[in-house]
Amino acid sequence: MRMPDSLGARLTLALAVVLVAFLGLAGLAVERAFREGVEQAVRENLAVQVYLLLGAAEIDGQGHLRMPDVLPEPRLGTPDSGLYAAIRDGSGEPLWQSESSVGLDIAYPRAVGNGNRRFARAHAGDGRELFALRHAVNWEIHGENRRLVFLVAEDAEGAAARVATFRWTLWGWFVGVAVLLLMLQALLLRWCLRPLRRAAGEITSIERGERARVGDDYPFELRPLTASVNELLASDKRRLERYREALADLGHSLKNPLAVLRSIARDPSAGERATQVEEQVERMQQAIDWHVQRGAAAGRGGLARPIPVADLVRRVGASLARVHADRTIRLECDIPRDAVVRGDPDDLMEIVGNLLDNAWKWGRSRIRVTTRRPAHDGGLALTIEDDGPGIRPDRREAVLERGVRMDENVPGDGLGLALVRRMVEETWGGRLELQASDLGGLRVRVIFPS
Repeated sequence: MRMPDSLGARLTLALAVVLVAFLGLAGLAVERAFREGVEQAVRENLAVQVYLLLGAAEIDGQGHLRMPDVLPEPRLGTPDSGLYAAIRDGSGEPLWQSESSVGLDIAYPRAVGNGNRRFARAHAGDGRELFALRHAVNWEIHGENRRLVFLVAEDAEGAAARVATFRWTLWGWFVGVAVLLLMLQALLLRWCLRPLRRAAGEITSIERGERARVGDDYPFELRPLTASVNELLASDKRRLERYREALADLGHSLKNPLAVLRSIARDPSAGERATQVEEQVERMQQAIDWHVQRGAAAGRGGLARPIPVADLVRRVGASLARVHADRTIRLECDIPRDAVVRGDPDDLMEIVGNLLDNAWKWGRSRIRVTTRRPAHDGGLALTIEDDGPGIRPDRREAVLERGVRMDENVPGDGLGLALVRRMVEETWGGRLELQASDLGGLRVRVIFPS
């Protein structure tokens, strides 16, 4: 059987099983104790009847047993009253039987060993169950001992009725108590697990970008966990900031030396080697730009905030429209308001900016941006299309390599698609696909994981 995923459900189920098992065993023990108590009471009552018969019995001068017409127990004189008695001699021959047992063939218990008394269950000829007591005595008659056996029995129906009544009352109370305890248990578990639900809610708020850290006022047992989560969040943020600052400092520190080398290469006195120096400087600049942009990508962490895609695409589109003001490009944005991607906003801005910039450079008049959720993984697929010349199928893999440009006459450094591919696949764990668009140009499809 598969265990529930909920911690509260597991605790409730476990405690319910323990509670039901405990109450069930306790109920069985109490019922058995009550049954034994009822049987003990019947046994004592039968012993009292034996003593009454002993007190009423007389042996005449001829050695015959005499019993009074009116016995101390009235039920013995009433036919089929539920209380029966008989007296036999040592050989088992009947000497007397009560009027209540006339017509009944009762199988009284036989002697076991040398015991004088035995209490056991017996059966009547009509099938009814009885409690019976056998008590043997030695009666001295004219100096001789004569063995007499006193037999009494009582219907077990009365005892069974008392046990059944007690059982129904007992289990009724136990069921009521079990339901009450289960309700109290559910309330206690809800109260005890409230800090965990609150912590989960605060972490969800952090994922949504509604708060920056988990609260501090938690029970003692949860404080190490919440403190570790807050430290992890702060440490991750500091690490990313230091990494980006270090890469920016590296790029800035190399900017002036590269500018000096570029100016030397452009000096007419440099001669034929100027072109080679210019090419090497350009390759160094591309490598720096590549590694700075790639290394600064934060990707999507476990507590990444959701980013509305529609707002980001419109902001990037408005900026590119001003940059490419000399071109008449219409941006069609068909993105639902609830379409979000979890990750770093700067990373997503870099991805969308590079793809839209390429579409603006190559498109003639239209750019279309759409999103949908793939059925296989529940993520988000972002599609950017243009009506430009597109890319031949045999060249699509090549343009995803760093430094490869489709047309040297179009401004760019050949890093856009390669950078986007590395960020999407390595940092975000997604996938980038190049396809032909029904607009006539290129369709770039980025699949972000859920």
